[in-house]
Order: sequence, then C-alpha cells, then structure tokens
Amino acid sequence: MLVAELLLRKENLKLQIDELEKHLSIEEVSGNINKIINRLFELEDVLQRYVVALDKSNNSNIITVGSSEISVMTALRLKNNTNRKIDVLTDLINSNTKIDILNLIEQRTKLFEEYVLFSKAISLSDWSVEVD
Repeated sequence: MLVAELLLRKENLKLQIDELEKHLSIEEVSGNINKIINRLFELEDVLQRYVVALDKSNNSNIITVGSSEISVMTALRLKNNTNRKIDVLTDLINSNTKIDILNLIEQRTKLFEEYVLFSKAISLSDWSVEVD
C-alpha cells in the first residue's frame, strides 16, 4: 500500500471513530454500548498500526526539497511551521491595523512558495513510497 493510500484510510478511520464516539451516550440506553466499545477499540488498534507505519516511513524516507535532502518527517514539520507563519501573516493583514500590508503580503507570498515546495515533495513521496 502506498503512503498516500494509508493516509486516506487513516482519515476514514478517524471519521468512523468520531462517529462512534458521538453515539456512545445514545447507545447506552439501547444496549448496544458493548458492541460500539468493542468496535471503537478495534478501530483504535488499526489506527495505531497506521500511525506507526507512517512514522516509520516518514522517518526513513528522504526527499528533495529545493536543493536540500531531508526526511519526510522533517519536511512535514517544516511545512506545518510554514503554514502557521502564513496564518499569522494573514491574521495581521486582515486585522486592519496600521501596518505595511504590502510587505506582509510579500512575506506571505514567499512563505507560500516554500509551502508549495514542501507540499509537492511530500505528495510525490506519498504517491511513490510503499508502506510495510
């Protein structure tokens, strides 16, 4: 299975877990609570296996971002950090304070280009790397 497929399956599992957790209090009355709890535990076990497989893959696979070679895990961290910076700049731009909007937009655009590089490299890796 490719990393990208595993990520999609992981999101689907999270959705199922969230849905079952929402119905725990409702099902307590109908008597199906044991079935739901057992299913939740089964899904949590599968989710944990997915997380371990992804962590192992992300730590061991090296990708090229720009002119640097880094692990997918490092690229994910840098991508998330860049996204947080973009969000901060966007909030400042939208705050209507007396600041240099053009400068902030320029900074955000540069960060966005970095974000695109990380996203592209990670995505290419996700669609080409097999997971154990």
